[in-house]
Amino acid sequence: IIMEKANEDILDGIPLGCWNIQFIALMGMVFITGPVQYYNSVFTNKIVNYTCSTNEDDLYGVDSCISNTSQSCKQYEFDQSENALHRLEACISNNTQSCFNYEFDPEEDRTTFTTEFSLVCQNAWVSDWFQLILTIGCIVGTACTGVGDRYGRRNVIRVSSLIHVFSILVIGLSPDPFLILAGRFLIGFTYPLINSTAYTLLTETTPPKQRALLCFMVSATFYVTVMMIGVIAYFISEWRMLYLVLSSLPLMLPLNAFLLDESPRWLQQQGRTEEALAILEKAASLNGGTVKCSIIKKDVEESSTSIKNNNFKSMIIFFKSFAIDFFGTKAMIKISLTMPVIWFMVATAYFGVPLTGHNITDNLYLYMIVIGAAELPISMLGPVLVKKLGNINSTTGLFAILVVCMLGILNLRNHELWWIKWVLITLSMNSIGLLNCLCSIMTCELFPTSLRTTALAFCKICYYIGFFTASYIESVSVTSLWWLYYAVCCISCVIGSLLIRFVPETHGSKLCNTIEEVIQRDKSNSDSEDQP
Repeated sequence: IIMEKANEDILDGIPLGCWNIQFIALMGMVFITGPVQYYNSVFTNKIVNYTCSTNEDDLYGVDSCISNTSQSCKQYEFDQSENALHRLEACISNNTQSCFNYEFDPEEDRTTFTTEFSLVCQNAWVSDWFQLILTIGCIVGTACTGVGDRYGRRNVIRVSSLIHVFSILVIGLSPDPFLILAGRFLIGFTYPLINSTAYTLLTETTPPKQRALLCFMVSATFYVTVMMIGVIAYFISEWRMLYLVLSSLPLMLPLNAFLLDESPRWLQQQGRTEEALAILEKAASLNGGTVKCSIIKKDVEESSTSIKNNNFKSMIIFFKSFAIDFFGTKAMIKISLTMPVIWFMVATAYFGVPLTGHNITDNLYLYMIVIGAAELPISMLGPVLVKKLGNINSTTGLFAILVVCMLGILNLRNHELWWIKWVLITLSMNSIGLLNCLCSIMTCELFPTSLRTTALAFCKICYYIGFFTASYIESVSVTSLWWLYYAVCCISCVIGSLLIRFVPETHGSKLCNTIEEVIQRDKSNSDSEDQP
């Protein structure tokens, strides 16, 4: 064990190696889980045309009296034994009642959540909640993500993954639609807990120089999964079987979670010196390297005092202290106000562009494959871009590219060369995907270990608010205000490119463990900017 300067990073001397595979595998599994749960509703709850049943042994549907229209929710009220004249009188008098049975489009070869339980007409609201309840669960789960700062990264991932797998089985096997909705809520609740905590764990256990490269490379599993959803859905038409097949890999999350090591940085902050040292020694043994004990001893003394004081605080004082942590200093105010807004701006574009791009084709299978393929180059382009330009300049440039693409799509709305729109949308998805990854990386690098998962949780809440905003703007844009989304996206990108200049560059730098280190980093950046 080599004794080094106390201001160095605890991972200095431990290179990237076999020990990091457990965290890479976990994050890859989480990135597979995301699109499976978010995008499966495109096929598992696809909208299907229906009519009121007109079988001979049933009451005649309204269509048998008037015209062959779809989406019928009423039928004419008369006895089956009545003659044709009485039936005609019922039609003329418009004496109707709610439909009892429905016929779904025979040309549609897919079963869905809606068709299995006949969730149309008066029961259509249950089908509408299939995706909405997932998003609500995501918001609630994101608000709880900060528990990883208190109870540990590993414990949160273990408990959440067990609930997540249980919810998958409930959705795939339950005969009751409301139990399925409950499972969807739990899926939404647990996914951000797993995602944010696993991402924090990955950044905390990766050497600074390889952090951006590794995060971008692992994100490739997300985009490959999006493509595979379209391919697999083409061959499986039964919605439950499709859901379980898509969820087969996420079912292995608990196995991965229970083999994890805890974050040595978090253990260091909690004063659990011996456990942190044991994990670092294990990492050094597997990867080849040395552990720098002096760093642990110094930081633990600081964190132990903080923990001791926190134990005697009341709940009110705790929340007051929490607010002071995020907004008590100039350095923390800059990143605490800037990053959530940046996340909101990125989400507005990230979810809005696919919504508008979907209008180009009716082929959902092709749509999913193209959207996934459009973002796949991110894993190769991202590390190169960040290495050359850094986080801040890369983000500014990507926002600028998005503005150009949005203006191009806006001006080519009625252009006959449809492929130009596809090129612009593909380029947009590349830029937005890169921004999405950069937001996660920068948030983990900007905030200290003691607040990292809590900060990521707050940023993700703003992210989901951006998702709702994009959905609302898109619904309005269908009318005469079709240009509104593109205009809002352009304005958001311009604001984002200006705001990002207020946060310090963190590419390749060590992670801060305390607020004092964040203040020192901000002071160092200010001094370097003042120098001629």
